[in-house]
Amino acid sequence: IMIVTAATIMFFTKEDVGRAMLTTQEESIQNVSKFIQLNINREYTQLLLGKVEVTQKRKKQLKILATTIQSILGEYGQLNLGKDQPKEKRQAQAIEFVKKVISSKDLHWHIFDVQEKVIDHSGQIDKDIPMDRLTDMKGRLISELIKAAGARSRGEYAVFEYKSDEEGNRVRKLNFFMQFPEWQWTISTGIDISDIDVEVEKKRKQILRVLKKNFKEIKIAKTGFAFLFTGKKE
Repeated sequence: IMIVTAATIMFFTKEDVGRAMLTTQEESIQNVSKFIQLNINREYTQLLLGKVEVTQKRKKQLKILATTIQSILGEYGQLNLGKDQPKEKRQAQAIEFVKKVISSKDLHWHIFDVQEKVIDHSGQIDKDIPMDRLTDMKGRLISELIKAAGARSRGEYAVFEYKSDEEGNRVRKLNFFMQFPEWQWTISTGIDISDIDVEVEKKRKQILRVLKKNFKEIKIAKTGFAFLFTGKKE
């Protein structure tokens, strides 16, 4: 009886120890997994915050430029040139002044009339596509963006993407549309944002390199290891 009892105790003790070890290993795996996930989430959040910060700065640049052009047009709109000087002359002088003082390699501008036709500009958004057929990444035509800018007092932003060269490289431009109601004109300012995506991609690859290096050093118990998969399960 004592032998049977001892054997029974040893059997159940072994089972309990086995279950306890399994539970400890599972908890260890979960802890490692949570630690890895927290690190990935932190790096990804920082990556997104960096992109948002730079994009907001570009938006601010566009709005300042549009507001500057709006102020210039407003000043010329109030000029008293006499009865023999039509409004069209003031408009032409205003545009000439804008062209003279607003000069930037990074920023460009367009001015549209009430018929949504381009009055003047410092550089086309896309030279290969007529302006009336050009759409932003949401599928909105220029005419729709002009109407949206008129409906919203704070203006309207849009992103355009198109082929920049024969090799098929893509360019993204952020544009801001603002109304000048005195003359029923619309001001559009734009800036290239392709470099933001390029920089984000560089940082993403850097994060992946660090993760891969760290994964090789992760040990779970004596024989455990970790895998890192892409979104395509590779």
